[in-house]
This record gives sequence, C-alpha cells and structure tokens, in this order.
Amino acid sequence: MKLNIEMEKVTWERWQAKECKEEENGKPKKLEKSKQMSISNIVNKYDIRALIVSETHLSGKEKPYINDNMTAFFDNRSEGLNKGGISIFLENSIARKTVIIGKSSSENEWIALKTSYFNIPVVIIGIYGTQSSKSKEILQKTWDEFWDFAERAREENMVIIGGDLNCALGRAFKLRENDKKMRKRDKE
Repeated sequence: MKLNIEMEKVTWERWQAKECKEEENGKPKKLEKSKQMSISNIVNKYDIRALIVSETHLSGKEKPYINDNMTAFFDNRSEGLNKGGISIFLENSIARKTVIIGKSSSENEWIALKTSYFNIPVVIIGIYGTQSSKSKEILQKTWDEFWDFAERAREENMVIIGGDLNCALGRAFKLRENDKKMRKRDKE
C-alpha cells in the first residue's frame, strides 16, 4: 500500500539556515548532522515508512530526529561514555497508532513497538546486539530474553525484527547455518 504523503526534504542549505527542528540550545537535534541528512534524504527518495537505526550515539532522554514526518521510538544508554542506542522511526500516521510494548533488560539493546495501523497487528523489534566478546553465559542470557519476547509477540501478531545483531554466534545457540565459519570458542 503506497501512501501519498508529502515528505520533508532536508538539504544542506535548509540545515544551515536552521529550518529543521532544533534543541533549546540552538544546536540541531542529532543523530550526527551528516547521518541525519543522509537518512532523511533516503527516507524521502525511497518512500520509507519504517526504519530501524542502531548506534544512534545518544544518551539519556535525547530524542533521535530524522525529519518532521517521522516519529522516533527509542532506547538510549543512560550510563558511561559508550553511547549505543536503538531507534525505530515510523512515518507519523503509522506512529499515531503505535505503542512501545517492550525494551531490553539485558545487554542487548532492543525496543519493541506494536502498531494497529495495518489490518493485522504488527510488532516491530529493533535491536542493537551485544558484542560477541562477552562471555557465553551473558550472550546466552541476553539472546534467550530477546527470542522469548519475540516468540510471545508472534502468537498474535506479525513480527518484524531488524537491526544490528552484532554477534557471530556460530552454532553455539543452535541457530541453523548462522555462521559457517566459527570462532574457536563457538565450536565448544
């Protein structure tokens, strides 16, 4: 289904003229300026209505921003210098019929939305996965939490998962053909 909605085009000239949304301190809301402008132009050019962005590099309650036609549902890290973050951007008409139904409580960063915009309920899960350098026990716990949530959501909804899983798990978690070349510790 294609919607005819006028999308804002963010150009370098408009950005410099500060015609885009701003924070109170006068600085543009970020993702980084170039990343934000690139994403906005891609969203406009290809008529994208839903987009998952990992590594937003925002912290606390900073709200990611692409353009006025997209609403951000996000989860940022709140501690330390490492800023990961995950955001799902939805076109505003879809976002108005969408709620957050889950967020991670482990080292995987994920956020889950449910929208009633479509004929069947749709759950969108955006993930920025744990680095594979973590212990096998931590990885097992974080992935179990994630897949358990996705399985429960799948009982009554169409589920869409996207993002950066960030982890070559090999066959360690019984995922068929997940990674043909495995690291030594994944063979154990």
